[in-house]
Amino acid sequence: MRLDFPRFDGIDPFSWIFKAEQFFEYHNTADDQRLMISSFHMDGKALQWFQWMHRNGQFHTWSEFTRALEISFGPSEFEDHQGKLAKLLQTSSVSDYQSEFEDLANRTTNISTSFLISCFIWGLRSDIRNEVMAHKPTSMA
Repeated sequence: MRLDFPRFDGIDPFSWIFKAEQFFEYHNTADDQRLMISSFHMDGKALQWFQWMHRNGQFHTWSEFTRALEISFGPSEFEDHQGKLAKLLQTSSVSDYQSEFEDLANRTTNISTSFLISCFIWGLRSDIRNEVMAHKPTSMA
């Protein structure tokens, strides 16, 4: 099976890092090869950023690189993703709400499953919420 390495243009660094790490794990890529491989798959402003950072010795390891990438292209560290998650409300389809919920949940850490379930259920429209609560879910699935 052939797996393509993901391209990065500066949008959604967390998803790109996840895909890149999955690729590296699958191919058993050594840490010292990861930066070189990544550099071939950068586009636009991400490539310009990489060139400048690399030339100026701003990172030497995959870990340093991913941290710099998150800082430069990720959301502000001052955003309260857990707070947004707790206040998220369904305004369109359940599928759209679930997608937005999962996006925020992926940006949080150290939150219990029961809290996530509670946030998800209470953000649903009331008619749907009542149906879901009747089933007393114990997992996000």
